[in-house]
Amino acid sequence: MNREGGYILSMKKYLYGKYESAKLFARELRKQQTSSELVFWEIVRRKQILGKRFLRQYVLEYEHEGNNHFCIVDFYCAEAGLVVEMDGEIHEKQVEYDAARSAMLISKDLQIIRFSNDEMENPLSVREKLMSLLESLPQDAMRKEENFLSFIR
Repeated sequence: MNREGGYILSMKKYLYGKYESAKLFARELRKQQTSSELVFWEIVRRKQILGKRFLRQYVLEYEHEGNNHFCIVDFYCAEAGLVVEMDGEIHEKQVEYDAARSAMLISKDLQIIRFSNDEMENPLSVREKLMSLLESLPQDAMRKEENFLSFIR
């Protein structure tokens, strides 16, 4: 194996290690869901919304300044290219971070919808808003899930 091949292999191992760490953290987040996340999960689990599969605490890979990074989104529907974020009290203190993260997600051609804790107190309204958004997406925006998974295997 040449030197460059060794570098690529070591980078893949390094990134896989970072991915595995992010995946473990996501698993812990799933075990400690907020009340808003629990309510939303009950709305979308088992393809209840237009037959779309949602994943919770999902690890997405992205590139920034030539380096690969990972972020964990609250909920993700690959078929619709949709990220759903629950905005609790902490988001009032991290407005700039959320804006930068949203810009990154948009740069990956993802749609983002955010729900506040207050909105989650009315699950029917949340369900209607989500269904309306999914129905409004152009059909060509709907993706095959296997074509858009962006994690390292």
